[in-house]
Parts: sequence; structure tokens; C-alpha cells
Amino acid sequence: MKRARRTAVVGTVTVVAAALIGPSAPAGSSTAPRVHAVDFDADGYEDVVIPQEFGTVDGERSAGYVGVVYGSATARKPRTQVISRNSPGVPGRAEPDGSFGWDTTPGDLDRDGYTDLVVSGGPGPTVLWGGPRGLSGGTAIDVGGGRMVTGDFDGDGHLDLASQETVAHGPITRRGGAARTTEITLKTREHPVDEDELEVWETFDLAAGDVNGDGIDDLLATAWVDYDGEMVGTPFLLYLRGTPDGLAEPKTVKKTAGKDLRAGQELATGDLDGDGIDDVLFGDVYDVDGGHVGVVPGSASGPDGGDATVIRPRAPRGGEDMDFGFALALGDADGDGDLDAAIGSPRAQMDKRTLQGRVVVLKQDRSGGLTGKDAQAFDRAACDLPAEGSDVHRFASGARLADLNGDGRAELLTSWIFGNRIRGYCVLPGTSGGPAGAAPYFIAAPKR
Repeated sequence: MKRARRTAVVGTVTVVAAALIGPSAPAGSSTAPRVHAVDFDADGYEDVVIPQEFGTVDGERSAGYVGVVYGSATARKPRTQVISRNSPGVPGRAEPDGSFGWDTTPGDLDRDGYTDLVVSGGPGPTVLWGGPRGLSGGTAIDVGGGRMVTGDFDGDGHLDLASQETVAHGPITRRGGAARTTEITLKTREHPVDEDELEVWETFDLAAGDVNGDGIDDLLATAWVDYDGEMVGTPFLLYLRGTPDGLAEPKTVKKTAGKDLRAGQELATGDLDGDGIDDVLFGDVYDVDGGHVGVVPGSASGPDGGDATVIRPRAPRGGEDMDFGFALALGDADGDGDLDAAIGSPRAQMDKRTLQGRVVVLKQDRSGGLTGKDAQAFDRAACDLPAEGSDVHRFASGARLADLNGDGRAELLTSWIFGNRIRGYCVLPGTSGGPAGAAPYFIAAPKR
């Protein structure tokens, strides 16, 4: 039975305002949050990747590298690591504009118990292998370009790696590479512009999750139609069902009236209503009202666009909320067994003069999914970071919920960017009430 439509409104800077419009899926029994832990050394503490695609490596500008911050019982003083194409065992070499770290995707690809990391940039993706001392060595893998995501898309118990063009089926090993590969397409139709030109579909983001509850991961993509270099219409949400034979053909998620559901640019998946089926969270920063996020409930037939929920923020006092949904993260920040959502707004104005940025944490309510009740919001002041009125000085362009100290509650990590480099993460420890603004600390990005 569907619940009645509802509207919830909550406060301002420390408590976020949101309007929840539309019914959501029925509540059911909850399981542990279905978000894969990132633990490269398998020590029970989650680790964090800080990509620096524009970083200089041995004099080569924008060759790119990745920084790794390893969680521990003393998370405030973490062990760190820097890996580039010039690191031992990593194929290739650092080259100008190689952008190693442009995209990063974690997953235990060889089933050895250690999370591995797929890094894009340069001639193609590279798998950095997890082990008892963390990431080391690498193997080049041919899966095309663009965004990537890991998931078990054929239900055989091995993680697969999907890009916008190819699925590399697991196990993926250091010497043998992928067990097999299959090609996929991320569009559902073709309309000729004229006799000589066809539309081009571009992909913003990919996500994997079991959104139909059959035990096999499905692939989600948010995509748009490009005519002559311009986006036409609104972004689509595409659903590719996972089957024992691999991914099925894409379908566009529809609203009740049969129209395409407007999606966004960022995607995340997880069980947000406690019914045991993954749901889809998307962020749409191109909304003229300053951005919004949407929740599309999973169901036995896949994402239910007709039952989607839209969440909009209320601007902080004396300011304006912009780019709400630019960054998305899911995790259990209060240790209650349910997923919470962190939403970044890097261009939020906390007063009329200054471009501050803020991150909002929404809690899960078993009876209604994500809700504005007990929501929290934090800006640069949480970590005493300087505020500058410039797009090159941004807070909340990236967000992560990760249990760095192993206490069962995820810390909230929010990126601070100056220029084109991530300078580090503001970390707010997880508590029974959610992220704690009273005991924050800052993790600086590892440097070469």
C-alpha cells in the first residue's frame, strides 16, 4: 500500500529544510546498509581515496596521482600513500595531461579479501591491487573510457567492472585480466537530426545496485542527448537489469504518466526505505531553483519512477542554496543500521557576499525513507576553514560517509578544494546523533 503524499519542512543552517513531495515505497524489514566498504588493507577500518588528476608528477604537469588515507583506531593521524604511473609496479609512465585519477572505482575484483582500486587516466584504466599493506602494483585493463562502476551483474559471485561501453566480467586477476568482456550501450533509441547526423548520448554517471531485489546487481546510468555539443531536454535515468547472462538492454525509467523521469548528474544506490531492495538517489544541479535530489524506490520490476520523491533545500538565512546534489554519499552516520545521505552544495551562499558551500546529512525514517527530520548541515566553519568568494575556493564539492575508526558509525568527510586541487577533507566523527560538529578535524591530502 502506498502512503499519502507528504510535505516535511525543517530548519536552516544546522537543521536543513526539505520539501518531500510524492509517495515512496512501503517500509519493510531492514538489513545492514548495503554500501561496500573500502578497505584496501583489510584491517577493518575504511580507507579514503583523494584523487589529484591535475597533480604534477616528476615535473609532468597534470600527469595526475591518487592519495590514499588509511583508516585506523587513531584516525586523526592516519597513514597516507601517494600512487602515480611512476610508482613501482604501476604500468605506463607519468605524462603531461595524463590525468591519472580522473575517475576512481573501488571493489575486490580478484576476491582475495582486499579492496582494489580502478583508476582512470592516461592511455586507459589501471587496477591498483589491495593487500596487507594497502595498494601496490597495477594491471592495465581495457574497458573503454568514461565513468566506471563495480557490481556483480551476472550473479556469479565475482565483481564485474562496467564502463559506458564495456563490462569486464570477474574474476579480474593480476595476470589474466578479465574472465571475459561484453559490450553494452547506454541509450534506448535513436532519432536522426537529418539524413547524415544521429543524436549522441552522453553519460554523466553510473551506479550499481540490486534495484529489483533478485540478488543480481543492476546498472543505472544518468544520461542526456547531445545535439551539436548542447544538451537537449533533460537527463534520463537508464536501467539495465542484471541477469545470469549479464546486463539486459537499457530502459528509460518512466513516471506514472509514461513520461521520462528527469534524473540528474550524480547517482548513488542503497536501501533507503528499509524494504530490502536498493533505491536510486540522484542529484540534479541544473534545476533552476538551485538543485535538488530525487529518490527513486526500487521494486520487483526495477526503479519505480512513478513513486519518486523530490527533496529540495531551504536556503540558509541571508544566503542561497546552489548546486544542491552536486555530491552524494550514503552510509550509516549514527550506527542505527539504516543508511543516511550526505549531499554537497559547493556553491551554497551562507550570507549575501560569500560563496561558502555546505553539506547536508539527511536521516532515514523506516516509515518514510529519507526525511528532513533531525537533518544536519555543516559549512566551512565546522573545520575552521577560510571562506573566499570564489569558485576556485570550494567546500563540499565531494562528500563521503566512511567508518574510519571502526566504531560502527560513519564519519562525514567533506572535501575542501582550492584551485583545481583537493586540499583535504573536513572530518566530522559519527555519533549516535549523526556527525558531530563539536569534534571535527582536518585530513590534509597526501602530497608528492
